[in-house]
Amino acid sequence: MTSSMQVIATSRGDYFELAQSLGVHFFQDADDFAEEHPEVVILASSILSTEAVLNSLPVQRLKRSTLFVDVLSVKEFPKRLFLAKLPAQVAFFTFALCLSLHCPHHKVILQT
Repeated sequence: MTSSMQVIATSRGDYFELAQSLGVHFFQDADDFAEEHPEVVILASSILSTEAVLNSLPVQRLKRSTLFVDVLSVKEFPKRLFLAKLPAQVAFFTFALCLSLHCPHHKVILQT
């Protein structure tokens, strides 16, 4: 990690020690996380919990220029969810990476 980049994290679980070992500042409270005004928020959750996770984030405390990225394997659901839940001026990308060795495509897909 370069000195010009800072990684912060939040989770419903307690990952303080793991984050600390990686040089990541961990916030147990989502409000405290949002007050740091991250430039990019990467949502890494199961499809079943994505809506609850997004609803738990105080997006009104983030900068309007915050970029949201999700890493779900399904793309239409998060796209509809982001359009419904995020302020109109917030940009987002849905990102899919095939990790299966048996997948014939092995490619990265970006959607906006």
